[in-house]
Amino acid sequence: MAETTNTRVFYSRGKLLLTGEYAVLRGARALALPSKLGQYLEVAEGDESGVLVWESNSPSGRWFEARFRLPEIDIVSSTDQNKADVLRELMLTARQLRSGFLEREKALQVTSTLEFLPEWGLGSSSSLVSNIADWAKCDPFELNRRVFHSSGYDVACARSKSPILYRRVNGLPEIIAAKFRPPFGNNLWLVYLNEKKNSRNAVKAFAEQNVKEEILRRISDISEEVVLADDLDTFCNLLNEHEKLVGEMTGLIPVKERLFPEFDGCIKSLGAWGGDFILAATSWPEGEVRKWFGERGYETVLPFNEMTSND
Repeated sequence: MAETTNTRVFYSRGKLLLTGEYAVLRGARALALPSKLGQYLEVAEGDESGVLVWESNSPSGRWFEARFRLPEIDIVSSTDQNKADVLRELMLTARQLRSGFLEREKALQVTSTLEFLPEWGLGSSSSLVSNIADWAKCDPFELNRRVFHSSGYDVACARSKSPILYRRVNGLPEIIAAKFRPPFGNNLWLVYLNEKKNSRNAVKAFAEQNVKEEILRRISDISEEVVLADDLDTFCNLLNEHEKLVGEMTGLIPVKERLFPEFDGCIKSLGAWGGDFILAATSWPEGEVRKWFGERGYETVLPFNEMTSND
């Protein structure tokens, strides 16, 4: 997307969390992967004085529109009140972090363009947070913390071109580059579960639960061991152990046990359990993988190597 003289363009990547948002919230380390697909934010001069016109697009077309009165950032109209409320909160919070943001603009046209479908849950919110923070020149992690109260791993992914090991230390992000190029990458598949999980609600639901320190330590160890796994069996053993630990921690049933007990391989939830994508690892050939999930109503099966960024 080209940037013209009067247009500012920002870009952030989507995300996949291989090992555990819930544990990261309590200080554990996780392996997080930026996706090859992301989100553009284009900010240009508008036509309506004192109005910010917002449009959100994806490969399936326009999926959200709103108009905000400036400088108050009051909602004038929208196609989705909840999305407009969150967007307004993001912009107002960015102003708190960076005085003067959107206080002197007369007319703006803002266009957000996703490279993936919004229901996929690959980070439409986190890449938006990153882009708005760049636009406002404020701290993206603080903006994310104040609005979404999540660990920030997804914002770290949005701003990275390669895998990372992520944790929070004293409330601040610790980001370490990770060389995760599994030789069995062709045996890994991302399968969409046909429903969008509200990770904001999932984070709130987990916030008050007690977690044993030994579980958090083991999850951190697993994250580091996954990076070093050089065969599919070792990788699957680690993911199965991780799923069991997160199940104990949250009281939720692991997705393989709940939906795919007959699958010949391992299955890992990604991000907040219960929706979006899963990671399926198997020695089956591509045709058999697609057929098996397709027969069960899951038509979106994407090759891992084609979806994850490892620049």
